[in-house]
Amino acid sequence: MRPDRFGMFTPRPPTKDETIADLRRRLEASGRSALEANREADRLRTSLADAKGRLRSALFQVEQERLLRLQAERERDLASMENMELRKALEETEVLRGEVKRLREEAATLRRRLDGDRPGRKPFGLSTPSSLDPLKENSSDESRARKGGAVQGHAPACYRPFTEAEADAVECEVLPPVGDGCCQGESLRLVRTLQDTVRRYVRGHFRKTLVTYGVFECTICGRTHFGPVRDVFPGMKHDFHYVAEVLKLAFADLLPYGQVARMMNINKGTLFNMMHSMALRLAPLYEEIKGEVRHQHCIHADETPWREDGHNGYTWLFTNDWLSLFLFRGTRASSVPLEVLGGDRLPLTLVTDRYSGYSPLNVRHQYCYVHLMRDMKKMAENDPASAEVRAFTDAMLCELKAAVALQGRKELDNAEYFREALAIQARIMDICHRDAIDGAVRGMQDFFREKRECLFQWVGDRTIPCHNNDAERGLRPVVVARKISMGCQGEKGMFTREVLSTVVQTAKARGKDVRDFLVAAMRRMMEAPKESLYPLLC
Repeated sequence: MRPDRFGMFTPRPPTKDETIADLRRRLEASGRSALEANREADRLRTSLADAKGRLRSALFQVEQERLLRLQAERERDLASMENMELRKALEETEVLRGEVKRLREEAATLRRRLDGDRPGRKPFGLSTPSSLDPLKENSSDESRARKGGAVQGHAPACYRPFTEAEADAVECEVLPPVGDGCCQGESLRLVRTLQDTVRRYVRGHFRKTLVTYGVFECTICGRTHFGPVRDVFPGMKHDFHYVAEVLKLAFADLLPYGQVARMMNINKGTLFNMMHSMALRLAPLYEEIKGEVRHQHCIHADETPWREDGHNGYTWLFTNDWLSLFLFRGTRASSVPLEVLGGDRLPLTLVTDRYSGYSPLNVRHQYCYVHLMRDMKKMAENDPASAEVRAFTDAMLCELKAAVALQGRKELDNAEYFREALAIQARIMDICHRDAIDGAVRGMQDFFREKRECLFQWVGDRTIPCHNNDAERGLRPVVVARKISMGCQGEKGMFTREVLSTVVQTAKARGKDVRDFLVAAMRRMMEAPKESLYPLLC
């Protein structure tokens, strides 16, 4: 290499072979570069295809998620709309239920008015019978002043004397009087004899009897005594058998007084005087029966309206299979049961219909299942559209009926009875522990849970019934008498009815022949007036 004129070295031009070799090298390098570019292009194409696949998958997944989200939002919106509609429907249902209840109450009120339940309104006007007039006003003073019966001083037919020829029998037996102090025994001297008319009753017929009785004088003090007539109280014109038959017909067979008077051929005034006299004589026995109530193991109690001289009052009954105690009072307050049982703790069970007047008594209580069944039926009638009320009342009615039926199965021994009773109690309490929505159902469930000790006395003691049917049946004749007589005209009549009803029904409950018992009691009163008559009932 030579320098040029500028002193620069100019490279020598390559030779042909060098040029060819250089071109060949370049060509080989370009081929290698092209091959690498193709490989890179293939790799890029593969990567691009993979990226497109991943992108397509991602887009598909995003779309799927979007669709699922849209579907979930739609379902949520639909559910929200359904909840709103359901809530709105429930609110409308509650409003409609309240409206139905109001309309039922209004219909019941209108029905009561049409049936004459409103004071001053009668369903059949002046033709309405007293049985369909539940609310009776007190009688006016003018009505109370009008007293029935015969004219004052009028002698009834049984007191009219008859001659010896008209008499069916003549008795000449003279008995000494029952005196006291010095006037008894041999100190009495027969002065003269007198005759009187008596009507004796022989089973099935009457016999007019002319009797003789003596007039005695005490030789010591000089007082005069009249001898008794056999089986006749002083001042009476009927013997003990006649009086016993009258009381049996009126208070054991429960016939109306008018029918008794016709059957016994006696007017009503004489009949009432006879009853008043016997009530006074039997009053001590009535008090003994009244005191016996506190010593009973189980007592049924109930009350029903009764009127005295036009004023409203009540008849109370305390009964079991050993005695029956009637009380006629002008009130339905708790003072009446407290008068009988007192406020002290007593080891007896009182079966009632859940009336709160018995609550102050310090005794065990058993509520009547028959009254509870009536409440269940009334609950179902008041809301017939409620499935919950219907299910509850049907289940409770089934168990309450089973309890009442169980006590009628006398063939069961004690073990079987107690097993069945405990099972019924468990089923009843299981029904009452279920959650309820209806207010009436919840109220009845709360009652069974809170008053459990007053509802299952019969489970542990077979002698205690779960119903109050004995008291209901015992008061039924009083209700019939009330419909016939409209009550009593005064306190004297109420006293007479309660004493005679108690004595006669107690004797009947103890298996006594009422006639024989009353005759024996009257003979005991005549022979020994101060002795108790209670042993005759034992």
